[in-house]
Amino acid sequence: MQAMTPNDYCRQKAAPPGSGLYYSTLYLDATRADALVALYALRAELDEVLSGAVDIEPARAKLAWWRVEIGECFQQRASHPVTQALAKLPSLAADEARLLELVAGVEADLYQGRYADYAALEHYCRHVSSTLHEVASGILGERNEATVAFARDIGVVWQLGEIVRNVGRDARMGRLYLPNAELQQFNVSEADIFDGRHNDNVKALLAFPRQRIRALRGQALARLAPTGRM
Repeated sequence: MQAMTPNDYCRQKAAPPGSGLYYSTLYLDATRADALVALYALRAELDEVLSGAVDIEPARAKLAWWRVEIGECFQQRASHPVTQALAKLPSLAADEARLLELVAGVEADLYQGRYADYAALEHYCRHVSSTLHEVASGILGERNEATVAFARDIGVVWQLGEIVRNVGRDARMGRLYLPNAELQQFNVSEADIFDGRHNDNVKALLAFPRQRIRALRGQALARLAPTGRM
């Protein structure tokens, strides 16, 4: 039986047949498709550290290991299948700081369970999502700064969408990403979220970020250069 390659491992982790990423990379050339899948496999590995965290210290140690392993990847000494695949990134030299920023954003989740206001939440989104989208734009060969800026902004939009979609799931894990200022604005308590209440105040609270997402997406598209729409 043929041994699993690093790219096989990444596809199994992040882009199995039928998944969105599988179809998104179907018509890319093999080099770029493999690089994108490796990138999202790294995100999946980091998310697993977070989702499986019962105690902070073991999770922090695992993320510290990933930080070292990313450095090893850039020295062509990677030991994990994901970082072995990442070592082939077309824009490798420019991406180390961004990948380390991604790890830092995930690590922040271990310590910061709440966000005071939208500015704090946006900062988090830029760490854990904008960096990912920026690296992805480099893999796709994008060099136009306006288009790269669009990728960063859409990273925030995407992460905000994930937060709204997964409010219930995150609450079951003891996490709440909706800003405290907005809970107060709509007279919603943390207990309302953690207990799964669906009263009118909670419905209004959840509608608010959806409006923000639509506005931010429109603003990002408006700033996108015509060549970036091709």
